[in-house]
Amino acid sequence: MLTPKDLYDALVAFHKSLEAGKVDITKLRFVLYANKSTTSNERQECSISDHKADCSDAADHLGIPRANIKVSEEQESTKESDIRPHFKQMIEDIKTGKYDAILTWHPDCLARNIADAGKIIDL
Repeated sequence: MLTPKDLYDALVAFHKSLEAGKVDITKLRFVLYANKSTTSNERQECSISDHKADCSDAADHLGIPRANIKVSEEQESTKESDIRPHFKQMIEDIKTGKYDAILTWHPDCLARNIADAGKIIDL
């Protein structure tokens, strides 16, 4: 991806493929990335188990088999880059083709800082 428009165009094309039945999401390999959610005063808003339960419910609703989902739990804060070992491993696994897609509670779980947001966008 070279620009935000390239990302947008790729997402539009993917969704059109889904609508046309060209992509079967039940065949994709997902990584469910769950981490602690905190408010600005560092109070926990949503637990890792809550994240996993909500994502599992969404996967069930979409018809994604649980066997196609590997869970990755992160205990570290998401506010600083390069301190989350599970996030780093997930990025490498996606780059090497181990996973096709990420399932997460909210996009903020993936990119709470500029460096990690760039890594996700680059994928």
